Amino acid sequence: MKVIDEQGHPIAGANIFQGKNRIGITDTFGVWNQFLSARIGSSVSLLVRKNNGKDILAAMKELPIPSTLILEQEPRIKTNVVVGIGHL
Repeated sequence: MKVIDEQGHPIAGANIFQGKNRIGITDTFGVWNQFLSARIGSSVSLLVRKNNGKDILAAMKELPIPSTLILEQEPRIKTNVVVGIGHL
């Protein structure tokens, strides 16, 4: 997942939450890569938050898990998340 601002700039150091658990942080390029467990056909809700010193940038992202997967391959979901003030 790549976290960007409204102008398309990467957001480094953004915290990634699944529920109340912080599960990661974006790198210097705004990218977060992580394996997550999820049921086929379900979805995963993630919260992205970054305190930039004067404002809190945030966004929610719902990642749908496909209902059909090729079992011989590891499924990968790539997405972008745009964060901004008041995006929640």
